Amino acid sequence: MKNLISTINPFLLAAAVIIAAAPPSHGDGARDFSAVSYQYNATTFPETSYHKFKSRVSITDSGRVTVIEIKNYVSSQSKPDARVTIAISGNEAGSAIYNSKNELLAEFGKGEKVGESLYVFRQKDGERSVVALWFVDDNYIMSDYTISDGDNELLYKETVIYSAKTPVKKKK
Repeated sequence: MKNLISTINPFLLAAAVIIAAAPPSHGDGARDFSAVSYQYNATTFPETSYHKFKSRVSITDSGRVTVIEIKNYVSSQSKPDARVTIAISGNEAGSAIYNSKNELLAEFGKGEKVGESLYVFRQKDGERSVVALWFVDDNYIMSDYTISDGDNELLYKETVIYSAKTPVKKKK
């Protein structure tokens, strides 16, 4: 997925600056989530896999930009194995994925809101295309990544479902 990084997204950079100065909106901004990941890799011998892991989700809202940071603890290490940052402003969104060394693995700019709490990112790299969907709610988050070749054949699919360990009650 590293080849799918096009350029540094100014939207994500601006969000990082805003988020550094903004107070968190959910207490200390972090909550524990449990997560399950389902993956399909269409190799010569297609493989499927399933992983359960812990996550810590921080949501910060500055009024102009909402930034969601998801730290995934797949192994038993004390630092996260992966970190996802999603920046949302109005109907636009950007996201970036980092590994445990804080190296950028993938970046998706020009995401758009397509429904209540649903954002879609589309990106092309030569013959390959990626569609990433993010559903964001107070108590549930879901990501769905699909990588296809030029003939629209599925190469890779990953769906991750995050559930808050302590749900927040919805305001009526």
